[in-house]
Amino acid sequence: MEQDIPIEKIFELGDRNRDRLDYDQAIHYYNLLLRKDPADKTALLRLADIHAIKAEKEPVYYVLAMEACRKILKTDPMDHEANEKLILTAIKAGTLGDLAREYREKLKKDPSNKIYKNYLNRISLMSIMGKDAQIPDSGYTPGFILRMFFDLGLLPISVIFILFYFWGPKYKSTFTAGTAMFAVYLCYRALLYFFSKK
Repeated sequence: MEQDIPIEKIFELGDRNRDRLDYDQAIHYYNLLLRKDPADKTALLRLADIHAIKAEKEPVYYVLAMEACRKILKTDPMDHEANEKLILTAIKAGTLGDLAREYREKLKKDPSNKIYKNYLNRISLMSIMGKDAQIPDSGYTPGFILRMFFDLGLLPISVIFILFYFWGPKYKSTFTAGTAMFAVYLCYRALLYFFSKK
């Protein structure tokens, strides 16, 4: 019976199946280990790795990978390897924002904890660098006529008016008109940016 197999042998069977890419069988053996010791760090880390691999085809496994890391962190909140795996998995899952909130809550409970501050800073930096899921588009796109007016009409005309200014004193008034049109174009682009981030 599987329950009577020594722990070392179960690890060996789990690792052997993992190496053969038989992930479901490997998960079975690692779960068997966790029934014997629910806080077994090695089994939880291996489960996290396998779930992350399976998540490349079925994203639901990211949740299981992150859950395995969180189980380690319940026992040892400062475990470096579990924190690292949790962050990397959150990046792949596109849930770095949720993880940042989780670490902020931890930091509220222990404001002097430098390790939490460090992880939160790393998460924030990765979000800024675009490794988190993008802010969803509002779906607003200007109509064809509006785009043609601003991008193919107003912008080139304003540039031409500004360039005319450099051809002689008789075109001085074109500079003012050109900069005014260019300012209107910049306002249009700023509004587009603002509404696309809503």
